[in-house]
Amino acid sequence: MRRFLVGLIGFLSVALQAVAGGDSIKVKFAYDADFLFYFDNREFNRTQYQRDFTQFGVRLAPEVGVSIQDSSNFTHRIMVGVAYNQPIGTDYCRAEFRPTAYYRLQGKGFDVNLGFVPYTHLIEPMPTYLWYDSLAYQCANIQGALLQYRSEKGHVSVLADWRGMYGENTREAFRVVINGRYQHKWFYVGGMAALNHLANSKDQHQGVCDDYLVNPYVGLDFSTYTPLDSLALRAGYIFGIQRDRNIDFNALTHGACIELMVKWKYVGLKNTLYVGDNMFPLYHVYGSLLNQGDPWYRANVYNRTDLFVYIYNNRFVNVHGAFTVDVTKEGTFNCQQQIIAQFNLGRVFDKKAPKLQTLFGR
Repeated sequence: MRRFLVGLIGFLSVALQAVAGGDSIKVKFAYDADFLFYFDNREFNRTQYQRDFTQFGVRLAPEVGVSIQDSSNFTHRIMVGVAYNQPIGTDYCRAEFRPTAYYRLQGKGFDVNLGFVPYTHLIEPMPTYLWYDSLAYQCANIQGALLQYRSEKGHVSVLADWRGMYGENTREAFRVVINGRYQHKWFYVGGMAALNHLANSKDQHQGVCDDYLVNPYVGLDFSTYTPLDSLALRAGYIFGIQRDRNIDFNALTHGACIELMVKWKYVGLKNTLYVGDNMFPLYHVYGSLLNQGDPWYRANVYNRTDLFVYIYNNRFVNVHGAFTVDVTKEGTFNCQQQIIAQFNLGRVFDKKAPKLQTLFGR
């Protein structure tokens, strides 16, 4: 397999160079690799919203391909690879292999990705009410498309993730997430909208469900006006619609969400407070097949505090430890301990890249 890939890439490089001829098109071999180590121990005090368990493993996602820079200064890439996830403490048969294969177009602020696209290409990580950290460890790639645009004033992104193909044993499932943000000096405004859709399999009528969420927000970012590396406050409101067409169930949900982020040198704090309705009233039936956010958001009052320390952090490495406290209106004390290490090969030679953030924006 390795010889086949190397031969294929070599053939494509020679062929493309021959086609380019005397034009100002540059063709070269491309490669990347992303490594993730995660230890996440969860100690929850008999809560109805979560369960005790530990996630411990490594994920390695190498890629190879061809990069072409055209006369319009756009860069085209075709990349292939695999995302290998290996839980620690189990044998090889528990490992997961998922394909990576995508076309990427970059230039003039645009970033277009089609295929099995790494989540690391996202401009801004998704919030926990849309993307549960347990799923983030396991799922390295978006399956579909990621369209993004970035300027000095902000960014916009559209993610389409086809999570399940209609088949004999597989329910049709997909989600679409739209994220936009505009910033003027220390003030910014933005919003997120998401749809999760879960339909039937080929042989069974299991019902059709929908999960709609819309989150407009405003924020203050004083990071460049203080000695701190980061000081930001965001406040928004989340509106949701949950539907199960099989039993004619419809629920309207809403609640306020406030986030505070403070970072200085080697330490940081992130606090998230949610007050409102049970955001996922169908979670006890379908779980993450429908609702891909953190199940803590089923609580009417939920506060999450992350205290983290950077062990080593530069533009291509981020190693940090975190202690997380989860509190609901019931008053139970729940905590997590995390050690997460991430390495990205593609950023090694990009001297203009900022310090690497992990899957959760730390």
